[in-house]
Amino acid sequence: MGLRGKGAIKLIIQQLSDKIAHLRKKRIIGLTATKVALEAMRAGTAMTEKEFKERLAIVFAYINQLPEEQVHEWFEGCMIYLLNVREDITIEDILKVQKEIMPGRGEIVMTIAEKLRNEGMEKGKLEGEREFAIKILSKRFGNQLTEEIKDKIRKADEKTIDYIGDNLLEITIEDLKELLK
Repeated sequence: MGLRGKGAIKLIIQQLSDKIAHLRKKRIIGLTATKVALEAMRAGTAMTEKEFKERLAIVFAYINQLPEEQVHEWFEGCMIYLLNVREDITIEDILKVQKEIMPGRGEIVMTIAEKLRNEGMEKGKLEGEREFAIKILSKRFGNQLTEEIKDKIRKADEKTIDYIGDNLLEITIEDLKELLK
C-alpha cells in the first residue's frame, strides 16, 4: 500500500473517530436534557418547599452541564414550567436557588425573569380589562349578561376585548353575543 493509501486510511479513521465522538456528545447532551426535564417535573410535584429547592438545585446543576447555547432555552423552559405548575413559587424563589447553583449566569437569568415578569404584567393587564368590561356590562345589561357570556369575555382575545372596551357604551347585548360567537 502506498503513502496515498495509508493517508486515506488515516483520514477515514480520523473521520470515523470524529463522528463517534460527535455521536457520544449528542447522546450525553440528550441524557442530560432528559435529566433536566425529569428533575423539573419532580420539582413541580415536590411536596415541601425544602424538597422543591433541592430538586430545583439538581435541575440547575444539570442545566449547567449543557452546551452554552442550550442553557438559556432550558432554563427559560424550566422557569415557565415551574411557575405554571406551582402557584406557591415566584420568580424570586427560583432566582435564589439559581444564584447558589449557577453563579455567573445572572445576566441570562435576569433577562428571562424580566421577560416573564413583563408577560405576567401583560397577562394581568388583559385579565383586568376583561373583568372591567364584565363589571361595566353587568351594570348596563343586568341579568341579560349571562354567565355564559361572561365566560366568553374571560376567554376572548386581546383584539376582541379592545373592541368591547372601545364600545362599552354603544354595544348592544345582541352585538356582544355576535362578537363572542
